[in-house]
Amino acid sequence: MSAHVFDLAMANPDRTREEMLSFGFASAIGYRRGGREPNATAISERLRKTNDQEEFDVTRQLALAPLEVGAAFLGLDARTLFQRFAVWRRQFADLATISELTDLRSTAYGPSQFVTLGAEDLLHFLVRGNLERRDRGLQRLRAVVADEVGPEDLNARWVAGHILQFVDEAWAGSVWNPTILPPSVPSVVRQTFASGSPAVVTLWEPQRNLLASTPSPLNGNVTRMVLAVPTSGGKTLMAQLLAANFLAESNRSVCYVVPTRSLGREVRRAMARRVRMLQKEAGPELPDYPTLWDLMTFDGGNDEPSDVDVMTPERLVQLIRHDASGTLDRYGMFVFDEAQLLKEQGRGFALESAISALDLLTRETDHRIVLISAAMGNVGSIAQWLSPNGAALVNESDWRGPRRLHAVFNTDADWELTSVESGAGTVWPFRHTTELKGLIRLRLANGQVTTLSTQGDTGWRLVRKSKDGESGLNRRRSTEIARPRIMSLRQTWFGRSVTQVPFLWWPPRSSKPNPSLLPLQHRTRWSTQG
Repeated sequence: MSAHVFDLAMANPDRTREEMLSFGFASAIGYRRGGREPNATAISERLRKTNDQEEFDVTRQLALAPLEVGAAFLGLDARTLFQRFAVWRRQFADLATISELTDLRSTAYGPSQFVTLGAEDLLHFLVRGNLERRDRGLQRLRAVVADEVGPEDLNARWVAGHILQFVDEAWAGSVWNPTILPPSVPSVVRQTFASGSPAVVTLWEPQRNLLASTPSPLNGNVTRMVLAVPTSGGKTLMAQLLAANFLAESNRSVCYVVPTRSLGREVRRAMARRVRMLQKEAGPELPDYPTLWDLMTFDGGNDEPSDVDVMTPERLVQLIRHDASGTLDRYGMFVFDEAQLLKEQGRGFALESAISALDLLTRETDHRIVLISAAMGNVGSIAQWLSPNGAALVNESDWRGPRRLHAVFNTDADWELTSVESGAGTVWPFRHTTELKGLIRLRLANGQVTTLSTQGDTGWRLVRKSKDGESGLNRRRSTEIARPRIMSLRQTWFGRSVTQVPFLWWPPRSSKPNPSLLPLQHRTRWSTQG
């Protein structure tokens, strides 16, 4: 929750750069330690884009330097971070050279320099598994926390302390961690993800849980898998990791099955970038139904077969019908994305036919079949169908990456504080004025709802009229609005500016609704994403 609060506080455009960096770092570290890594990445990217300087000079803005370095580090965008750290390191080195010093430890720049160098060391450790850089980075950051470098710098100590606590958590999800990827996984596979495009510095919770499960999905003896992870939970990266490890160990190809050609193009581009470091290639886009020439040259073409082929279920069914043995000789792993489409009456038949045929043909072989879905409610039944002996590896997760905070704002009347005044008119002589307070109902991603209300007098009023001064005092009924025009107010909750019209109106029974007036209740709804 604190990460969300700081996230929303950044929405105020009047905040200074130091405030934005402070709130941004606090929000990012909260998201990272709370298991909401995508939100932390979004915070760092937002801070980078809102920087009005082409290149931040850490030696010219000393107070901002630790905050800028810390917020950038928590983004864990390795490709960009290595470049930025190199620039900042040279800026400190140039200043030390001018000052005829080995480093800036004894100067006011010392804490900022050591935070920068320590964060860079830890980035090398997380991306490349360099233990020597880890030890050096920890030593530098601990020196800042212990006030052993330069004069006291609260920002530098704050940033260094949080990074020290975070690095162990980041290592728990690193591809270099032997408890995540077994030592049998080749280093080139780890490097493919840690230094590939996009770089994967730390794995998300469902990915860590899958790789740490027993038996491991990377174990060659596991030939059937059913993975159910919500959208934005990292299921595509899981499939890439399984495919890359298989390609590094085998001389056969991977068949990646997707329901649509548009999704196939996205998967093909992502796989091509990911397997390039393995010196593997993704095949070209192919039609759903192979031509006669395609079928005749499936085995005997002169071209080297692709390492990863992305196709629809219809194409795979045609290949199996034409030459099942040739298909199995070529592909050793079959990945079926969006496997919940099995239930569709139309195309679900083609998908089910392909999976059933492969399952029947490969029960005595080492071919792997992986089903991935974001909306599969009957995971256990699908796993039992795929592997009746119960040998299928099943992994379910309800974790979602971008955590959303939904909110509805409206007003509520405090009927006990209604005041009555006379002299309002001849037909309706009494005016009833009721104070209004603001209510915010927050709904988190897990469905939990929290209600917050304003404190004190908001200045908002509900005005009604009556003939006797008593009728309607405690009933939600009025005849007209006290103010003829909409009262537009701006209030701020957690830094999120909201325009709210506190306006209630009920027409009299004998009159027709006035189309120029507003309905019973005006609500403002918004959604925030990290």
